[in-house]
Amino acid sequence: MVIRWGMIASVLILSAGRFHISAAAATALTRTRVPTAFCNTARGVTTMMDSRTRRRSSASLTTSAVTAASTSGDDVSAGEERRRFYLVKSEPSEFSLSDLLACGPEGDEWDGVRNYEARNILKEMQVGDLAFFYHSNCRMPYGPGIVGMAQVIRTALPDATAWDANDKHCDPKCTLPIPTDITDKACRWVSPRLSFQKEYPVILTLKELKDHAKKDPESVVASMDLVRRSRLSVTRVTEEQWTQVEAMIAQKKKEQESETEIIDKPEGLNTKRAKKSKII
Repeated sequence: MVIRWGMIASVLILSAGRFHISAAAATALTRTRVPTAFCNTARGVTTMMDSRTRRRSSASLTTSAVTAASTSGDDVSAGEERRRFYLVKSEPSEFSLSDLLACGPEGDEWDGVRNYEARNILKEMQVGDLAFFYHSNCRMPYGPGIVGMAQVIRTALPDATAWDANDKHCDPKCTLPIPTDITDKACRWVSPRLSFQKEYPVILTLKELKDHAKKDPESVVASMDLVRRSRLSVTRVTEEQWTQVEAMIAQKKKEQESETEIIDKPEGLNTKRAKKSKII
């Protein structure tokens, strides 16, 4: 009997240990899934709002979801390794880089895109990805060009402006209710959320990019979609192209500073020479 009770006790202890491990595993699994579940809830709520109201009030929900997801363990370093680059266009009269800056850290929806190829690119954007901000259709002296940088702070959701009868981007083919997920077949258009990153000290114009491509047809700039297919409003940018464009911006800034110094110096030099001649 003593042996039997000992065996039973051992079985009970082992069972309790197994149960304890299972509970811990389940708790850990639940904890890792909380941000995703919360993010889905935020999506369901924000996409049902009017687009204009959503721009103002969804920031707290979406930012919280992004914050929760970014602190869930695996992680920031992995996200940095997977960072991708893009270029987004906007007419400054409609929505400029300054307008995005005014939105603060909450950023704004990149909505109103009604081209399927551009939409598919918006779908693949991930939190932390970067995009050149390009002013298009400009009548200013410098013309269209890259003026700054934006960052993706939330992945794409259904674009509520497509269902808003009062919005000029409304799509009559989009019928209510608004889908809650971009994988839904009823979701024709999407919008990620972008925030201001920085403004470049100089504007790199489309003309300058095309001139560079003509001089060096084998360069990475020559293969940019912006140069080859300038009408597409959202394009992918390779890391090599991104690096080259930033180098061109830095070079243009340096050249402008040099020109300013040359303009300022002649008067001073002439004055010094005049003084010497008088002494002689």
